[in-house]
Amino acid sequence: MSRPSPRLLAQVLAGLTFPADRWQVLAHVDHYGPDRGTRHLFWQLPERSYVSIGAVLTALGALDGPREPGSTPDAVAR
Repeated sequence: MSRPSPRLLAQVLAGLTFPADRWQVLAHVDHYGPDRGTRHLFWQLPERSYVSIGAVLTALGALDGPREPGSTPDAVAR
């Protein structure tokens, strides 16, 4: 199974209000109804609050950027 594109991931997140906690992201994703692989990818998100779609995509490793937990400038660790 190939990794979902950043464009698809952003489409799944469209309409989500930010900042959003992990549980809010997951509820939104489940409501969208993505395929099993995309849903599994989102369920790997670290527990924190995200300030933008870019912050979620960076945390998923879908965009270039810092990879260490808590080092993303858009993600606010709890």
